[in-house]
Order: sequence, then C-alpha cells, then structure tokens
Amino acid sequence: MRITIIIFLLSVSSVFSQENIFNNYRLVDTTQYKTTRALFLHDLTLKESHNEGKVILEWKNQRNITFHLIEMRDPTTGELIYRQKHYTNIAEFPKEGDFTIYPLFKKQKGEPVSINYEDAAKRNFEPISSDSYFTFLEKQSELNERKANAAAARKKQEAAQKEYENARANRITPKVVILIGALFFFAFVIVFTIWLVRYLTKPKESEHYLNRDRRKRWD
Repeated sequence: MRITIIIFLLSVSSVFSQENIFNNYRLVDTTQYKTTRALFLHDLTLKESHNEGKVILEWKNQRNITFHLIEMRDPTTGELIYRQKHYTNIAEFPKEGDFTIYPLFKKQKGEPVSINYEDAAKRNFEPISSDSYFTFLEKQSELNERKANAAAARKKQEAAQKEYENARANRITPKVVILIGALFFFAFVIVFTIWLVRYLTKPKESEHYLNRDRRKRWD
C-alpha cells in the first residue's frame, strides 16, 4: 500500500513539475492552413542549450519559405501547449516537450517533422528530414541527369553538324568540278587560239622576208 501511495505521489509530482515547466509557453494560435507536400524542411536538429533544462531546435528549408509553425505538446498527456508562427530557423524550448515543425507559405503548410529529446539522443543527435525532402532530391537528381543527357546530346549534335559543315566545305561538288573544267577549257581555247594565230602568221612573215631578200639580189 505504501509503495502504491509513493508511486502516486511521484507521478502527481512529475505532472505538476511538467506543468510548471510549460506554464510560460502556453500560447496556441488556432490559424488553420491547407496541407501540401510541395513544402518541406530538412536537417532538423535538437541539441541541448547552454540554458539548463532547454533545448535548441534548428533546421533548413526551401528558399521561398520564410515562416514556420512550431507546435509543442506535453509528452505525458499529448496536450497542445504551444503553437505559433516563427520567422527564424532556430528556437529554444523546454527539454521535456514533443515538437512538430511545419514550413509555411501563405495559407499552406508543408509536411511536418517531429522530434523530441529522447528520439534525438537515440540517433546521436543526427539531423532528420521530411520524406518530401528526399522525394525532392530524387526528382532533382533525375532532372539533373536529364539535363546532363540533353546537354551531351546537344553537344554531340553540334559536333556532328560542325563535322558535316567542314566536310561539305572541303568537298568538291559537281558544280565546282564543272566550273573548274569550264575554266580550264576556256584557258585552253585561249592559249590554243593565240598559238594558232602566231603559227599561221609566222610563215607569211618568213615569206615576206624571203621575197625581200630576192629583190635585193636582183637589184
């Protein structure tokens, strides 16, 4: 019987002690937000503060997120003690609370991440992230891979086009062959004509000189 009484007194004392711890944090904002998985936060950490009995919550978020909704519940009763919008990525609360953090954008709230001191200690205080964050990383990786493949394909196409243009520039087309042939033909005709004219006029000149020599002899 005494043991039962002692346990009862200890539990009552513990409840009153927690209530005293949370008294200064009883502030609940009842604003409602629509839920979306497009918003997320990541790398949420919980570590002990230099202030005794307090912990520091710190996290990272998307670039377009500037507000966060922080909820703190009593781990024993599940009572919602604190629910407020925060403008920074760091906050200090009593060590005994159960915490849930939502990223906010206008009237929307993203996927929450929950944490408490006991769970953080079991993970050696390693950061945790929402499932939406890992989904985002997978999609981003796929997008980057598609961009890289597209860039490689574009580069390959440009190289092939350049190679084709160089080959075309260095290739002698039929028109060029015909033009070159025509130029050679006309050059040949001109040279042949000049030679023929000279050839045909040369005997006449020789005959002229021969007749002149004959006249000189008769004289």
